[in-house]
Amino acid sequence: MEDSPPAAAIPASVAAADGALIAETLDRIGALYPDPVRPVFARLFAEMPELEPLFVRDREWLVRGQMFQVTIESLLDFLGDQDYGGALIQIERVNHVGLGVPPDLFDRFYWTVIATFR
Repeated sequence: MEDSPPAAAIPASVAAADGALIAETLDRIGALYPDPVRPVFARLFAEMPELEPLFVRDREWLVRGQMFQVTIESLLDFLGDQDYGGALIQIERVNHVGLGVPPDLFDRFYWTVIATFR
């Protein structure tokens, strides 16, 4: 499994010219996957089964859906004004430590999202 840089480093490598490609990719994902959250978490739990028990109470997939939404929003911010994405990622990284998720595993979620739809 590849080493994962901090999530905040992912968008820094994205050139502004890649914005159209990313938007097109998101449109394709929406067309191919009525619920893109499920394949992301299937991959996450396959790669890191120790995280699945953290979602035992998320029977309706609301927490997972919100996590996916915030992840996409934070990444998209880097294509625009960059007003809040970096700060949001840092805040969520700290919040997840309180939930028992070390920063390196939090960062890996971003790579899991990317790898799922690559």
